[in-house]
Amino acid sequence: TVTFNYLTEEIDETTQVFIKNRPLQNIPEPERNYAVFDGWYYDIYCTEEYQLYEDSWSDDLTLYCNWVNEDDGVPYTDVELDDGTIEIRSYTGKRRYITIPDYIDEKIVSSIGRGAFSNQTRLRVINLPSKLKIIKDNAFANCTNIISITIPDTVETIGEYAFSNNIRLSNVNFTNDSDLRTIGINAFANCSKLLRFDIPINVNTITGSTFLGCTKLTQVNANKNSQYLSSIDGVLYNKNQDTIIKYPAAKKDLEFHLLASVKTVLSDSFGELRILEKLY
Repeated sequence: TVTFNYLTEEIDETTQVFIKNRPLQNIPEPERNYAVFDGWYYDIYCTEEYQLYEDSWSDDLTLYCNWVNEDDGVPYTDVELDDGTIEIRSYTGKRRYITIPDYIDEKIVSSIGRGAFSNQTRLRVINLPSKLKIIKDNAFANCTNIISITIPDTVETIGEYAFSNNIRLSNVNFTNDSDLRTIGINAFANCSKLLRFDIPINVNTITGSTFLGCTKLTQVNANKNSQYLSSIDGVLYNKNQDTIIKYPAAKKDLEFHLLASVKTVLSDSFGELRILEKLY
């Protein structure tokens, strides 16, 4: 059993049964007035941090909640766009677990601006606004402790380098109703824990460099009903299969036979190969 000590009289201790030597899949993210949850720690002084979805144990233990103060008000800088919606320009808060609001001043948050959250290495979990349309270039670049991200259905564009160098990012989630059209170059570059990527049905713009440096990637899968893309055994092509877009770096085949229909191999299609020995 793991015991969660909240280090406050406002919240009672809770417990959770865990599977030995398996990371916890559900962990509390408590809330208080006038204080911000800042992660779980192995010691009461909050010096040794628990690594979400990675650490595991074989014996009972206690985790301690750390809190930090945050000034009142909205911890973002933003601008109103020509269409009357809001673009987040930067994050000024201290939270590690954040939910970007759907509205600011009763206006829809439609855009995450260029570099808005870049280099926010404190971030662990981020929930995006439900009406978001665009994630601009470098928006979440170098957020090295984000493990998973869910892209809202309303997002149409993920910009260049948007999630690049997120070295712990292992899951990028979409639903079948995603409106995503464009994934920019190097959007997920150097996400070295990313194992697979399932591309939504409406994506029509993507390149091999989108996944440059994703050295553990084994599959890039197109939706079978896509009008623009196709995939065979985790290898990404255009719809006509005359262009190969991405051969995953860690695909577990020693040999690969190019389809007879292939006329074009995009730049970075075969970057950082880990296992492939023969291409013909």
